[in-house]
Amino acid sequence: MDSRYEAGKRSQSWLKIKPTRSAEFVVGGFTKGKGSRAPLGALLLGYWDEGKLRYCGHVGSGFDDRTLAQVKARAERLATDTRPFSEEPELHSPTTWVRPELVAEVEFQQWTPDGMLRAPIFLRLRDDVDPKSVHRTEPRIAATPIAEAAARSPDTEIDAVLRQLDNKKAALTISVGRHALKLTHLDRVYWPADPALKQPAITKRDLLRYFAQVSPFMLTHLADRPLTMIRMPEGIAGERFFQKHWDPELPAFAKKITPQPTRPRKAPISRARSPRSRARSSTTLTTSSSTSILTSTRARRRRATSRSSTPSPSRKARRSRSRCASCSRA
Repeated sequence: MDSRYEAGKRSQSWLKIKPTRSAEFVVGGFTKGKGSRAPLGALLLGYWDEGKLRYCGHVGSGFDDRTLAQVKARAERLATDTRPFSEEPELHSPTTWVRPELVAEVEFQQWTPDGMLRAPIFLRLRDDVDPKSVHRTEPRIAATPIAEAAARSPDTEIDAVLRQLDNKKAALTISVGRHALKLTHLDRVYWPADPALKQPAITKRDLLRYFAQVSPFMLTHLADRPLTMIRMPEGIAGERFFQKHWDPELPAFAKKITPQPTRPRKAPISRARSPRSRARSSTTLTTSSSTSILTSTRARRRRATSRSSTPSPSRKARRSRSRCASCSRA
């Protein structure tokens, strides 16, 4: 413990090592592999919970030629047409169900929030364990050499999402944490190919892969912020519109809000009217304004006419009146 800690630097004095765990699980089936692993791709695992066999993932690593042949031979003798799991697992390759009589010891990093094994590795079959006694428990720490554990690459939730998006189906349901997301039209082209830039077409699947990869940086800015979306149901060349309101049921992790004004409005906002009604309103306004202008102009003219119609005294009359006034004073 005399190694010095240096902030912001990596050294061989301090190593970050993820603990690995191990536990027993019931084998409920196996999938067909590819290439040299064609006979057996992975084992489907589960545990007993309230009388039901719960699916918790599959394991395809940790086998050598000897264990691969041994496990396949024993699993084939237990083949059945009945699915042993209480729920339907998501399958990516042809699967053979087996009677739940085999127990495998598996090493893994941890349980995911949705109850699946993260980064499982097959260790061995356990004939000394009764399959009916296998339940989900707090797993024990596996004795793994430090160098071997440090050499393994961590398997994150983002890696799990990217693996699921490798599925070539145009529509599928993926697991993100404890949530299940239904995706459709994954092959729809959002950005056409650009020969000048030597850029291939970018599909909805490519966009989701990008979002998953940048999510650690993006989600910190988007958390708890209201968003509006631009919808393009037919791709970039089709119709587009702002999606402000959402009537269908939202997933559990998303919620709707109704923005409230910061201060009360003095008058309610009226609904938008049609162009024809707006034209009628503007015509009425123009007509009434013109009428008032004409009315005021006519009133001025009448007053001017009435003033001009009253005869004013002539110059001679004024002189005669002034003379009479001077005579009266004399």
